Amino acid sequence: MSVLVFPLYRQRDLVNKVVEGLSKRHHNEANLYWRGMAKQLLAHLTASGVAVEPAQEQIRMLFYTALDEMQTASLHASENTRQ
Repeated sequence: MSVLVFPLYRQRDLVNKVVEGLSKRHHNEANLYWRGMAKQLLAHLTASGVAVEPAQEQIRMLFYTALDEMQTASLHASENTRQ
């Protein structure tokens, strides 16, 4: 039996938390933050009955969504400084 969860990348509070956490850190510190977050999420999802591969895909999509949000925010900020 597989467990369905609401996609992590669609959970606004979680996406915002990741964006905020990554935005405050750089290079190795950001990498350590994300790895810790991903490890916690994987443990939570698998403990809830989600198989490892779908859980990893959920986490990967969350990461890509957070990066996209950061890039979009950066583009908007640079556009606003040009005006």
